[in-house]
Amino acid sequence: MASADYKLAIKIAGSLDKSFSAAISGAQKQLGALGKLGKIGGASLKIASSALSALGSGALNAATASMETGKEFEAAMSSAIATAGPAAEEYEKVYKKMEAAAMEMGRTTSKTATESANALEYMSLAGWDVDTSITALPSVLKMSEASGMDLARCSDIITDSMSAAGVKVNGFSVGVNGLSEYLDIATRAQNKSNQTAEQLMEAFIGVGG
Repeated sequence: MASADYKLAIKIAGSLDKSFSAAISGAQKQLGALGKLGKIGGASLKIASSALSALGSGALNAATASMETGKEFEAAMSSAIATAGPAAEEYEKVYKKMEAAAMEMGRTTSKTATESANALEYMSLAGWDVDTSITALPSVLKMSEASGMDLARCSDIITDSMSAAGVKVNGFSVGVNGLSEYLDIATRAQNKSNQTAEQLMEAFIGVGG
């Protein structure tokens, strides 16, 4: 499930460095030294030292997890933007648009920002421009949730099957008014026949030629 604190995790991952680990380590050493002082209140001091040491370890583990999350997202975004291939002067602008769209889906849906970035990459592979991909992302994500398909797989098979069936993402083509109506047809097929939306789209790809 997507975390509501995904954006915070990304920021943490970008800002943490060795000083954090050093600070935690230093604090634990000092607490350990304090725990050995005197007999007066010694037991309480040791308990406090252990508790704070555990707290420090927990914070370090959380930070490490955030760093890993951030790395995965950055890798997915790097691949997506490379596939989109914007002009050099548009690179930063396009990157921020794609990043914002992926992170919004990560905050507000059951999918993560990393999964959303992967979905955007498949749309770019299909030749969809960035604005079209961003606009289509919520619809593709809903199909993923409804069908139980992995989001990247869902994006891949939607774009491939639309191409095979001659359906354009925007506007009329072979009697279907773009992505929205195409997904409606796939959903109705899943609900009213002995096949899934994925199987229907796989069939379109198989006979598309």
